[in-house]
Amino acid sequence: MTLAAGSRLGPYEILSPLGAGGMGEVYRARDTRLGREVAIKVLPEAFALDTERLARFDREARVLASLNHPGIAAIYGVEEARGTRILVLELVEGETLAERIAAGPLPSEDALSYSRQIAEALEAAHEKGVVHRDLKPANVKVTPGGKIKVLDFGLAKAFAAETAGRDLSHSPTVTSGGTQRGVILGTAAYMSPEQARGKAVDRRSDVWAFGCLLYEMLSGRKAFEGETVSDVLASVLTREPDWNALPTQTPPRVRELLQRCLRKDPDKRLHDVADARLDIEDSGEAPTALAPMPTAARRVSPASWIAVGVAAAALGALATWLLTRRAEPARREPLISKLARVTHDAGRSEWPAWSPDGSLLACASDREGNYDIFVRRGEGGQDVNVTNDPGQDIQPAFSPDGNSIAFVSTRSSRTGLIRIGGTLARNVRTYGGDLWVVPALGGAARRLAPDANTPAWRPDGKGILYVSGAENRRTILEVPAGGGPPRTLLAADEGAWELNRIACSADGRWISLEEQVAGILLMPSNGGKPHLVIPNGFGHAWDAAGRLYFVTTNQQGGTRLQVAEIDPAKGTLRGGPRTIGLVTGSLWEIAASSDGKRIAASEEEASRHLTRLPLAPGGGAPSGGEEVLSAGRVTDAFPAVSPDNRQVAYVSDILGHTEVWLLDLEKRERRRLQLPGEDLTQMGPAWMPDGHHIALSRLLEGNVGTNWLVAVDGSGAEEVLTRNVYQGVGWLLAPSPDGKRLFYPNSENGVQQVFSVDLATRKSKQVTDSPGNKFDIVVSPDGKWIAVTAVQDGVMQLFRMPIDGGPMQQLTSGFERMRHPFFSPDGKWIYIQPSHRNIYRVPAAGGALEQVTRFPDAGLFLEEPTISPDGRYLYYCRSTGGSSLWLLTVSDGQSAIAAGGFHR
Repeated sequence: MTLAAGSRLGPYEILSPLGAGGMGEVYRARDTRLGREVAIKVLPEAFALDTERLARFDREARVLASLNHPGIAAIYGVEEARGTRILVLELVEGETLAERIAAGPLPSEDALSYSRQIAEALEAAHEKGVVHRDLKPANVKVTPGGKIKVLDFGLAKAFAAETAGRDLSHSPTVTSGGTQRGVILGTAAYMSPEQARGKAVDRRSDVWAFGCLLYEMLSGRKAFEGETVSDVLASVLTREPDWNALPTQTPPRVRELLQRCLRKDPDKRLHDVADARLDIEDSGEAPTALAPMPTAARRVSPASWIAVGVAAAALGALATWLLTRRAEPARREPLISKLARVTHDAGRSEWPAWSPDGSLLACASDREGNYDIFVRRGEGGQDVNVTNDPGQDIQPAFSPDGNSIAFVSTRSSRTGLIRIGGTLARNVRTYGGDLWVVPALGGAARRLAPDANTPAWRPDGKGILYVSGAENRRTILEVPAGGGPPRTLLAADEGAWELNRIACSADGRWISLEEQVAGILLMPSNGGKPHLVIPNGFGHAWDAAGRLYFVTTNQQGGTRLQVAEIDPAKGTLRGGPRTIGLVTGSLWEIAASSDGKRIAASEEEASRHLTRLPLAPGGGAPSGGEEVLSAGRVTDAFPAVSPDNRQVAYVSDILGHTEVWLLDLEKRERRRLQLPGEDLTQMGPAWMPDGHHIALSRLLEGNVGTNWLVAVDGSGAEEVLTRNVYQGVGWLLAPSPDGKRLFYPNSENGVQQVFSVDLATRKSKQVTDSPGNKFDIVVSPDGKWIAVTAVQDGVMQLFRMPIDGGPMQQLTSGFERMRHPFFSPDGKWIYIQPSHRNIYRVPAAGGALEQVTRFPDAGLFLEEPTISPDGRYLYYCRSTGGSSLWLLTVSDGQSAIAAGGFHR
C-alpha cells in the first residue's frame, strides 16, 4: 500500500515516506488526536492475510509495548485502517548506524559510547524476557544529540531471494513458524551460529550480534562477510573475524570483550549483555552510564565546577550515586534499592506528584514549548497532556480521591509567570499564577483563586491550601475545593516567611512548610505558630505512615535524600533523620507514594557546550548567531584556539572525567589528548606559540596541580612543574608569546600570586608579592604586559601590570566580580566578563567599557570566553539547563544497595 502525502489512515495524516522493507512501507505521520509526529509502518497485504503471522505480530507488539527505556524506540499502538494492520511507532530522527559506518570506522569514543547505549537497551529488553534476534546497524538509530535508539525489537523480516553481491546488512530473514527450532531468524551477517543452524535462540544470540556491531563500528568492516548469504553463514560457522582490522588503540579490555561475545559455542560465550556494558565502562575509553552529575545551571564561580570535577575524579565514573548508609545489625532501615529514569524529553520535567493509589504520576513539563501538566501510568506508559493550553501550567497536586489535579497557571494571570524565589545552594524554583483544578486525565479546568503557589489538598478533599504574596511576605491561604472565598491560615505579619512549598500530613493534623532560609517547619493544620523540625531541609513529601521525606545539601555539594518520622501528636521528630541515599548531583523536588516505597524526584541537569560567536571586523560586536560545537550531556570548559585557527583545545567530561580534547574545526572531528599515567582532572589548556604543544594542568587531591607540556600529535608529554597549590579558580596557564616562559598562579603565604617558570631551565620565580589573590593570568601579544583579575577590598576586578612585575593598574570598577580576561589579537583591548553574563571589553591602557555581546541575562551562563587568533570568533562554553524525573524505589533491608546513577 503506497500512501501519498496528505492522505489519512484513521487519525494519522501522512506527511512523507521514510523508507521501505520486508515488513512494508514506513511513513512520517502526524497524530491529529495528540498533536505529535509519529512513524507509521503499513504491513504488506500478504502479511495481513496470514492469520498465524498476525497473531504472532500482535503478541510481539504487546511485549514491545511493555518495554520502557530511552534506548528503545517505543511502539504507541497497533491499529486497523483501510483494511490493513498498521504499527504506530515513536518517530526517531537521525541516521542509522549503518549510514554512520558507511563513511568508515567510527571514532573510538563514539563506537564505545554507542555500544554502551545499545547494551543498556538490550539489557532492559532481556530483563523483560524479550530477545531482539535481528540486531544490526540498520536497526539502530543515532539521534542528532548522539543518543541511541534500537528499533524493531522482535519483528522478523520477510524472506527474500539470495542475490550475489547484495549488501547483506539487509539480507533475508525467515519469519514463518514463529521462533520454533529449525527456523532461521535474523540477518545473515549478524546471526549467531545457533541462529544460522536454525536452533532455538536466547539472549546470547543478541550478545553475538552486539559483538558484531561493536567490531564493525571500530573497524569499519563486518565481522563476517561473503558474496552470498551462504558464504556469510559459512563464515559465521567456521571463521574468526580479522582481529588485526581493529584499530591499534582499541583498549585491551574491549578486544577481550569482542572475543568473548563472538565465541561460536553459546555456552562459552558471554552470557549477559550487562557484563558487556560493564566491560566497556571499565575500559576507560567510553562514557559511563553513571557519569558525574552536572552542577547547577546557575553557579557563582568556576570553583564550584572544579570542585565537582575533583569529586568526580576521586569517586570515579561509576560512583555518581553513592548510596552509602548501611543498616544497623539490629534493625532494617529504608534504603534506595533501585532507580530508573522516567522522562527523557528535552527541556524541563519537574514538580512530580503521585495519585493517592500510586497508579498515576503527574509532572509539569515544557517539552512542547509551554509548561503543561502531563500524567502517566506510574513510571511507564505514554504521557497525556491534561492541560494543553497557551498558559504556563505548573505545580500539580492530586486530590485525595485521585480524580482531580490542582495546579498553578498563568492562563488568566495579568502578570504572567514570575519567579518569586530561589537560591544557588538549594536550586529552588517557585512561580506565581492562579490556582486551577482539572480532571486528572484531562477536561475543562476551573479557576479557584488568584496569586497562588504550590497547592496542597486537605486529606478530606474539601479544601486546597496554597501560598500567596510577595517574597518575604508570604501567606498561607485555603480555598474550598468547590470554590468560594479563601481564608488565611498563616498571615504575612506573623513572620518574614519566604515559603517555597507546603504539604499536608496524611492524618490532616499538620501542615509542613518549606522556608527558604530556615528549612522545613510544621504548623497545626488549622493555623498556629510554625516550628522548625528539619534545618536546611527542602523538597519534602509525606507518606501515609507519617514519614517525611526530604532533601538536604551535604558539604561536598551534592544532595542527601533523608527520611524522618513525625510524632503525630506533638509534630516533633521521633529520632534523628536517616539518610537513605547520597547523590552527587542536584535533586530539588520530590514526591512520595502513599506507601513510601517510591520516590519521584526532579533532577536538575545542566550541560555546557563549546560554542562560538562570529565577530564583526574590529571585534566590537557579533556579526551572526551562535554556533554550538559539541552535543550531549557534557560539561565543556576552557576553550583555546590554535595559532593557525584550525583547532580548539578544550576540556570535557564526555568520558566521565575531565580531559583535554581537540576539535578539528574543518573536519568537525574531535580526539582525546591522551596523557601518561592515571586519569586526573585536566584543566586550562593553552596553546604554545609553536602550535605543536599544549600546556595544561592536571589536578591532584587538595587542589594541588602539576603542569605539563603535551605534543599535539601524541608524540610525547612531560611534566614541567609540580606541586602548585591553587586556590579557587586560579588554574589557568599563560605562555609568553616567545614560548620561553609559562605563567601560572600559586599560593605563597596563603595568598595566590603570579609565578613564571623558564621552560629551558625549569626554574620558577615569583612575579607578584602584593595583597589579594590573583587569578586568570593572560599575557599581551607583544609580551610586555600581564592582565590578571585580582581581589582588592573584597572585590575582584581587572588589573594590568608589566610582565616582569611592577605596579598594578586597575582597569575596571563598579562590578561585583570580574573574570576571564583575554587580549584582542592586536593587543589594544582586553575582553572581560562580569559575573557569568555578557562579555565586555576595555582599552588595554585603560578607558571606557564597551559591551560586546547582548544576550538576555535570564538563564545566561557563559564560561571561559576567549578569542580566536584571527579575531573572527569569540569562543566560550554556554550552559543549557534542563531537568528530568527519576523514580527511586525504597526498600527495607541490610543487603548492599545497588549502585546507580543519573545518566547525563
